[in-house]
Amino acid sequence: MTATEGKIQKTYLICWALMLLGAMHYYQPNGGGSGLSLAFNSTSWMALSLVMATVFFQVAKSSQVNWSLQDRALGLTLLALAFPLVWSPSPWAAEAHSRYLGLIALWLIALGHRQISLKTPGQTWLWRLVVMAGLLEATFAVVQFLFPESFPTLINKQRPTGIFQQTNLVATFVGSTMVVAFYRLGTLEKSQYWRYQHLALLLIGAMAQALVLSRTGLLGTFAALIGVTLLTGWRKNSKLWLPLALGTLLALSLQWLSDAPGRNNLEQAGYRATLYGISAELIVESPLTGVGLGRFQDAFMERQGELNQAGTDYPFWSTASSHPHNELLYWGVEGGVLPMLALLLLGLWLTWQVWRNGDLHHKAMWLCLFPILLHTQTEFPLYHSVPHLALFALLMAEMDSTPRRSKSIVGEGVLRLSAPIMVLLVCAFMITNLMTTYWGGRYFATQDPSYLTRIMNPFGQEKTINMLTGSALMRVGTPQALSEAEKIAQSEVVLRPSKGAYRLLFDAQRAQGKSTDAIQTLARAHLLFRDDPTFQGLMPAETAVSSPVADSPQASPKL
Repeated sequence: MTATEGKIQKTYLICWALMLLGAMHYYQPNGGGSGLSLAFNSTSWMALSLVMATVFFQVAKSSQVNWSLQDRALGLTLLALAFPLVWSPSPWAAEAHSRYLGLIALWLIALGHRQISLKTPGQTWLWRLVVMAGLLEATFAVVQFLFPESFPTLINKQRPTGIFQQTNLVATFVGSTMVVAFYRLGTLEKSQYWRYQHLALLLIGAMAQALVLSRTGLLGTFAALIGVTLLTGWRKNSKLWLPLALGTLLALSLQWLSDAPGRNNLEQAGYRATLYGISAELIVESPLTGVGLGRFQDAFMERQGELNQAGTDYPFWSTASSHPHNELLYWGVEGGVLPMLALLLLGLWLTWQVWRNGDLHHKAMWLCLFPILLHTQTEFPLYHSVPHLALFALLMAEMDSTPRRSKSIVGEGVLRLSAPIMVLLVCAFMITNLMTTYWGGRYFATQDPSYLTRIMNPFGQEKTINMLTGSALMRVGTPQALSEAEKIAQSEVVLRPSKGAYRLLFDAQRAQGKSTDAIQTLARAHLLFRDDPTFQGLMPAETAVSSPVADSPQASPKL
C-alpha cells in the first residue's frame, strides 16, 4: 500500500468516525415524522457526502472501479424497482423519487466501500467505530429510561427511542451493532481495552433491548446472536452470553424499581393486521401494475374507508398510513409483482451466495445484517433513518462473497472536481433543511407567520411546510389567503390524505362560504377517519362563521 493510499484510507475512516460518533447522534427539536424531518438524518447525509468524496478521490487515483456480481445484481434490482415509473400516474409518482435516491445511495455506499479495500488494521478500526456507535445509542436509551423527564420528546410511553425517535429503530440499530461486537469478541478482537468496550455494548445493549421492548428488535437480535454462536462454536462464545443475561436482568430490575408499565398485547399484530390484509387485497386487484408509485396512502385510506362502510371485521384505526410496514408489500401495492419479485429474488440469491460460497466473515456479516433486514418486513427503517441505511450498506458490502472485477475509467479530473462540489451541494441542502426545521418550530410555537418567510428550503419537508403554510394563511383570513390555503389542502388530500389535510380543506372552504364543498369534504373525512374527534361536532357549513380566526382550534390543523 502506497503512502497516498494510506492517507485515503485514514481519511475514509475519519469520515466514518464523523458519521458514526458525531453526525448520527445530533438532535434538534422537530415535529416528528421520518427522513429529513429528523435532524440526525440531515447531519448524517453531510458526513456521508465526505465518505463518498473520499471514494471519488480513490477512484480517480487508481483510474479504475472495483465491482462484483453483487453490485451488478443490486443495479439490476434498482432498474426493476424503477420500471413502474413508466406507468405510474402524476402527481403521485414524484412522491417516490426520494425513496429511489435513498436506495441509490445505499448501492453507492456499498460500491464505494469496495473501492477503498481496507486492510486488516483499517477493518478493525471501522468495526470498532460501529460498535462505539451502538454503545452510544444503547447508553442514551438507558439514560432516557432512567431520566424520562429530561427527554420528553424522546420517550414513547416510558420506552426509550434513542436519537431515532422511534422504538424499533433504536432496537434494530443497537441489535445489529451488538451482533458485530459478539462476532468480533469471539474471533477477531484481541485488544483488551477494546474487548471491554465490546462487552460493555453487550451488557448495555441487552439492557436497552429489554427496556425498549421492541418485538422486531428482540427477535432479530436474539436470532442473529444464536446464529453467530452456532457459526463460531458454543464453546468459544458461551461466556459472551453472560453480559447479555446480566444486562437483561438489570433492565428487568430497573423496570420493577421504577414501576414502569409493561408493554401490553405483545402477542397481537395490532394495526399491522389491517395494513397487511388490505395491502394483499390491493396487490391481488392490480398484480401487474400496482396502484402506482407514491399512491399507497391514497389507495389504502380509500380501501379502508370502503371496507369500514361495508361493515367488515378489519380493525379500524383513523390513522393516515403512508407505508404498509413491509418492504415487499410496499413495492407490491405500488408497483405490482415485478419489483416485489426483484427484491425477493435478490435476497434469496445473495443469501445463497453467502451460505454456499462465503467464508466465516461473509456469513457473520449476513447475520449482523439480520436485525435491520427483519425490520424492513415490519416497518421502513431504510427510509426513516440514514444511519440504518449506511450500516445496512456497509454490512452488505462486507458479506459479499461473489467474484470481484475491475474496470478502467477515464475522467479522473472530473471525479476530483465533482467530489468537493458534491459535498458543498449536499451540505448546503442539509443545512438549509435544518434551518427549515428550526423556523417551522418557531412558527408552531408562536404562530407568527414571519418565521415561515425565512424558510429557504421547503423541499425536504414538503408536507410539514404545506400544512404550516396553510395554517398561517387561515390566520391571515383574506380572500386570497383562504383561496391559497384551499389549494394547498386540496393538493395534500390528493397526495397524502390525512386528518390535518382534510380539516384544513374543510375550514378553508367553510370560511369562503363554499357550503356544498365543505359538506362533501366533511363527509369524505368521516368515511376515511371514522369517529375521529377532529371531525366531530363541526358546525354545518351553512351556519359557519365567516372568519377562520374566530375558531382558533380550526386555524391550526393538526399535522
